[in-house]
Amino acid sequence: MLCCLAIAVAALAGAGTAAAASPLIAQWPLNESHTSGGVEYTEDVSGNGLALSATPGSMHFGTAEGKFGGYLSGSNTTNLQVNSPLLAPQHITLLAWIKQSGNPGVLRYIAGRGDDGPTCGGSSYALYTGYNGNPGLHFYIRQPGPTAVPVLSEPAPDATVFDGKWHLVAGTFDGTNMRFYVDGNQIGPAMAGSGISYEAPINDSPFYVDGYPPQASCLGTSDFPGDIDEVRVYDRALSATELARLAAAPGPTAPDLVPDESGATPPPPPRG
Repeated sequence: MLCCLAIAVAALAGAGTAAAASPLIAQWPLNESHTSGGVEYTEDVSGNGLALSATPGSMHFGTAEGKFGGYLSGSNTTNLQVNSPLLAPQHITLLAWIKQSGNPGVLRYIAGRGDDGPTCGGSSYALYTGYNGNPGLHFYIRQPGPTAVPVLSEPAPDATVFDGKWHLVAGTFDGTNMRFYVDGNQIGPAMAGSGISYEAPINDSPFYVDGYPPQASCLGTSDFPGDIDEVRVYDRALSATELARLAAAPGPTAPDLVPDESGATPPPPPRG
C-alpha cells in the first residue's frame, strides 16, 4: 500500500519542481501533511520531489515549540516512507533535529533506508537507539556482502542528547570512514567501512522516518518516542564545521548548508 502511495505522492509533489543542487538530496521540514486524491504526504523542499507518505490520517505533527516551526510529534506511531534511488548514495550525511526527555529505549529508529525483511538485520544506513548490550543513540551503515555486519558508531551519552532540548544528530560516511555527530561535535572515533550496501540481503528499499518498517515482525515497537524535525539527506559527508554551523542556527527559519569552501568562519561550539 505504501509503495503505491509513494508513487502517487511523487507525481503530486514532484510536478513542476527542479532538481536539488548537490549535495542536498532531500529535505523534509515535517511541518504538516497534505491530502490529495486519497494520499497523505509531507513535502520534500529540496526540489527532488521526494515527499514522504503514510496511511491517510496517520501522521501527527506538533505546531508549537518545534525547532523550526512544526515537527513530527512524539505521538506519531507510523513510519513515513518514500522510495527513490537518489536515497542510495555511496557517500552520505543523514541528519535530523530531535527532542527527547530520558532514554527512549533500544531499537527506536529516527530515520534510515531499507531493510532485509524477516531477517531483521537492519537497514542500509540509519540513526537509531542501539540494542540490548549497546544502548544509546547511534548511526550505522551496513557494509556490502551477505554476511557483512553494520559499522556502528559509539553511542551519544544520554545526558548529551536526551535532555529534553532540541539537538542536531548526524551520521556521515565519506567512502572510507563513518562519523557520528551531536550538535556538530563528533561522538567517538571515526569508524572504517568498506561501503554502504543497497543489495541483498537488503530486499526492501524505501527511505523511512520514525520507526523501522517491518517493526511488528522484528522489533515490536520501533517508533522514536521523541519529536523529530527537519530530516535531511546529503550525497557527501558534511564536515564538523558545516554541521556546527547548521546546529548553531537559532531559528525560526531552517538553515541552509554553508559549505566550508564558501570561506565561512566556523561558529563556536553549540551550547545547550
